[in-house]
Amino acid sequence: MPWWWLIFLACSPLSDREAAVRPNVVVVLWDTVRADRMSLYGHDRATTPHVDAWARTGKVYERAISPGMWTVPSHASLFTGKMPTTHGAHADWIWLDGHHQTLAEQLGAHGYATWAFSANPYVSERSHLLQGFTDVVYSWRGELADATAAATRAKLHPRDASVELGPAWPREGTGRGWPEHLTSHKDGSSVGVGAMLSWIDARDTSEGPFFAYLNFLEAHHPRVPSLEARKAILTDDEIDAGLATDASLFRIFSAMEGKGALSPEENKALAGVYDATLVDLDRSTGALLEGLAARGLTGETLVVLVSDHGEHLGEHGLYDHRWSLHEPLVHVPLVISWPGHVAAGRESRPVSTLGLFAAILHWTGTPVPQGVDASPSLDEPPDQVHAELVAPMPRHASVRGAFSDLDPRRWA
Repeated sequence: MPWWWLIFLACSPLSDREAAVRPNVVVVLWDTVRADRMSLYGHDRATTPHVDAWARTGKVYERAISPGMWTVPSHASLFTGKMPTTHGAHADWIWLDGHHQTLAEQLGAHGYATWAFSANPYVSERSHLLQGFTDVVYSWRGELADATAAATRAKLHPRDASVELGPAWPREGTGRGWPEHLTSHKDGSSVGVGAMLSWIDARDTSEGPFFAYLNFLEAHHPRVPSLEARKAILTDDEIDAGLATDASLFRIFSAMEGKGALSPEENKALAGVYDATLVDLDRSTGALLEGLAARGLTGETLVVLVSDHGEHLGEHGLYDHRWSLHEPLVHVPLVISWPGHVAAGRESRPVSTLGLFAAILHWTGTPVPQGVDASPSLDEPPDQVHAELVAPMPRHASVRGAFSDLDPRRWA
């Protein structure tokens, strides 16, 4: 055998030798996380030290682009390998039609046990996005609800007047708009990690490999990072500013309508709170990685860290997501680690997270369903990467009610 063939076998994403391994697959999705606020991608605050260290064992994609600009279309693309205008799940049709073959369905049909944890109500039976997962647990329902509620309450600072669930939020204020099950059970990453590791421990190892998906919502509004996370990266003055700055749903949506812009200082405070949520996410994800290592699963598990979309923090006068295809919204983290199988390093060419669907099937030796294009590839990135702005969500009712002179064409 010529020497160059040995190199090909060692570097190919899935050689015949690797196909026989059939790794476990863990996809950790940091909902609403933009890449540029992570120290892994050069941010000057040390927001992700655990992930930074772990990422040295895998491949870091420096220019990963999400095909969608909010939860439903981007998740549907991730789970089907199809663009939003193809799968059709968006704000006007919050449902993934059953004829689409999902990653969980394909892996499940080829011998994988499937398990999911979601802290996002849009990633549930409400949207059909989790079709194919045999075991599903939610942060706001069932056996995890009490633990997640306690974990969220434990992070609330008594002086937090920045968001609607903050203890110091003026109860008579305008714009309490978040669903109760989202706010009271929101920050469940530590609970989700414990649930996944317990599920692994309860499995019979002879059952074959598993596919686990976890959705962590800490970076999504309304943000309530722990005091420990705030102190890790912020000064006392920055912490105080973050606790006092009104970043409520009503305030940021009003600002986007041209009603009461946030000052530069307020935008900085908002960004500091956002960064602190990444510290909490990093710590939970570090605990997950340590849990896999303690169980001897590191070498036989393909771990993916990714986000569905980013977040506007005042750029272009925008906040939240769903409203544009600007880089803060579509440039997301993507790290893949499978020691000994995925070559470590950094990929500077742009890739689409859409490519994860075919790539995971390829690495696990699972066939790609008919009708799904195996490109765009993560290993041979295409010349162009696309994102689609599809059916942005309508104005919030509280903002519509407060201002009678809104331009009806603004978000048309």
